[in-house]
Amino acid sequence: MKTISIIVAEKVLKNIFIEVIGEINKDFTYNYEIHEEYSENNQSSVAIILDIESFKNISNPELINNQLFIIKDGYPISFNQNINPVLIDRPFKIFDLFSTVESNLIQTNKLDQKKIKFKSHIFDPQTRIIKKDKKSVRLTEKESEIFIALVKSKNMYLSKKFLLHKVWQYSNEVDTHTLETHLYSLRKKIDKSLGTKNLIIYEEKKGYLINKNLL
Repeated sequence: MKTISIIVAEKVLKNIFIEVIGEINKDFTYNYEIHEEYSENNQSSVAIILDIESFKNISNPELINNQLFIIKDGYPISFNQNINPVLIDRPFKIFDLFSTVESNLIQTNKLDQKKIKFKSHIFDPQTRIIKKDKKSVRLTEKESEIFIALVKSKNMYLSKKFLLHKVWQYSNEVDTHTLETHLYSLRKKIDKSLGTKNLIIYEEKKGYLINKNLL
């Protein structure tokens, strides 16, 4: 069963989660697990529920590959552009919180499966096929994940480290050479099959950027 991690520093809130976790896991779709703090092991979770203090204790939150749900008080809070959490304001009813989490995940899954339409290209995440006019090319699973990460980057360069964590999460078995090999294959496929040249830009010390004007 797919799991969702709960990581909260506030003792009162944590105790509430501990009291209801058994009932929650009987009534809801996902399996919820309470953790003391964030670690690399949480990357296997579908999503992570955090209070604001737990979030602040994470050294590199922009490298988290999961959907984040952050519990906060009413005051505004800003995040790095690579972080797009669902914010849950207090006070809330505990079962409403879990309903909100699962509704958002269902909606996100539906959106992720929709075709992404650009000016001249169409990408289908389900088949991993990019089309341009009558031409098409199928990507591998990892190429597809890299392509999606670049497309969703909001015109920001993505570092090698970020892409490694985003696509391979925290595996120690991959390095920058693995990433570069997949990016080379991705560029070659798009160039050769679709005739779209120089789509992925690389700059030393900045990383990779996709030229959306060419899509």
